[in-house]
Amino acid sequence: MKRIKSLFSGGVRNERIAQFFSNMRSKIPKKTPQIIAGCIFFSAIAGFSIWVLSQIPERASSLEVVNTMQAESWEEILRNPLYLPYKLASFLLLLFTDSVRSVRAVSIVVFMMCGVALFSLLKRWHSTRVAVLTLLLFATNATVLTISRLADPLVMLFSWSILLSILLWLLHSNSKHIAPVSLAIVGVLLLYIPGSIYVFFVLALLFSNRIKGFLRGLSLRSIIISTIVLFIAVGPLIFASMNDVGVIRAWLLLPESIILFDIPKNILAVPSSYFYRFQIADPLITVGRLPILDIASGALMILGAYSYYRNRVLERTKILVLGSLLAVLLGALGQVRLGVAIFLPFAFILMAGGISYLLDLWYSVFPKNPLARTIAFVFIGLIVLASASYQLKKFFVVWPNTPETYETYDQPRLIQ
Repeated sequence: MKRIKSLFSGGVRNERIAQFFSNMRSKIPKKTPQIIAGCIFFSAIAGFSIWVLSQIPERASSLEVVNTMQAESWEEILRNPLYLPYKLASFLLLLFTDSVRSVRAVSIVVFMMCGVALFSLLKRWHSTRVAVLTLLLFATNATVLTISRLADPLVMLFSWSILLSILLWLLHSNSKHIAPVSLAIVGVLLLYIPGSIYVFFVLALLFSNRIKGFLRGLSLRSIIISTIVLFIAVGPLIFASMNDVGVIRAWLLLPESIILFDIPKNILAVPSSYFYRFQIADPLITVGRLPILDIASGALMILGAYSYYRNRVLERTKILVLGSLLAVLLGALGQVRLGVAIFLPFAFILMAGGISYLLDLWYSVFPKNPLARTIAFVFIGLIVLASASYQLKKFFVVWPNTPETYETYDQPRLIQ
């Protein structure tokens, strides 16, 4: 009896409770507090960004109104299932509100996801410092922001950075379940994005040996089940293409008409839009005919192209080259807006190469001087901040107040 009472005495009970919580703490990963803090910080930034960016401009464009109306019903979505993930997210938000801002919020979330994926890519390919500076350039670029707050699935053309980041995670980690499943889910969803066939074809060429090795490890039953699941997943796209040839043409990024004589003239439409002037007057996403890049970001991009040319045997260089060729081809066919949007993530990857190249040059002169290395990073950081300041002023001050923007965004944000 005394022994039983001792088990429930204050000292023993407190000691056992303390031991229980100590065991629980030991089972929690050490990085859990950092992960929770990061999620809270990211959620706060996301909420603030959605609140601010979705209000610029104050009114909506006709294109945004049409996109919002097309995402309000299952019939419209299944009639043209291109950009299906985007439309499904818009459909869910439109159940609670009829405002164009809800669809703009979807674009902003996609933009932020692509920014995180781009940061992950650049951190793996270069360094954390280079990734931070490049992410700042990406997140403040005026054209990136105008596309990212537009109630239009054009922002989904940035999402190849998500696919590449998950692919690198699979190739360079020991994850045998989460990474492959994530890659499969994202890959199926991205099949609904126009131009996806070209991206998957390029990746299949570059990673053919690894893909063959992976397929050899699969049983015949797994291959059959995967094929059936794939056909079911892309079933809406197949049926819509059978009913409307325009869907498959849009999926292949082909224009309604191709004028062969204009192709040589338009071959530099996308590159010149970055450095010289935008080749089409498009108030939806640009300020007049101003180029996308400023002097600082343009110089970093050119240096990055030179740096990648010196390392042209790398797989990432081949991805950049093929992505650039696709953008140039789209511009030559008259699809300038699509070509510009597809090339934007690749442009900032090139800028990361330029930043890394400058830092490597400086570090080769001062390999062991921490003060000199810090000065180099601060100097390049000031260049990046100057570029970011110019681009933010262009987006927040100049673009919303131009007469062309007023004329384009002339519809109420609330759908009647």
